[in-house]
Amino acid sequence: MRRIIAIIIVACVTMSTTQAKNIIQPENPSTACAQAWQNYQKADALWKTGWGLFGAGLGLGIAGGLMYPFGALDNSSSPTGNLSSQAVATTGFAFLCVGSGMVVASVPCLAVGQVRRKAAFKEYEENCSSQQPVVSFYLQSSSNGLGLSMRF
Repeated sequence: MRRIIAIIIVACVTMSTTQAKNIIQPENPSTACAQAWQNYQKADALWKTGWGLFGAGLGLGIAGGLMYPFGALDNSSSPTGNLSSQAVATTGFAFLCVGSGMVVASVPCLAVGQVRRKAAFKEYEENCSSQQPVVSFYLQSSSNGLGLSMRF
């Protein structure tokens, strides 16, 4: 039981970092925009942690919700094999409680993470993206033929 909970916690903490970002990482982190980027990274980590807690809590809650009724039924044709019905009911109830706690704990992480992400994005747009991008169109030829290209 402890190993399963430890594996779930480790899986929630080590989330994938390949998720699409709302802002582009500056090429040189020592620029004036580095603080906005660091704020965004912290907020994004908190937001991802909230989703990890929510997903793991939902999974544990569903597993507990499925296990508890089978343990509470006291018949000999239980699909749990040689485990006693009392142990299955207790484990199911524990999963249900831990899963519910994780879902409740995910709500502030998601809310605060999203607010901080938006604030960091707004700060980045106000301070770091004051220049409007220059868009130019060109007519290019290649081995595939003629085409219109856009550079920005």
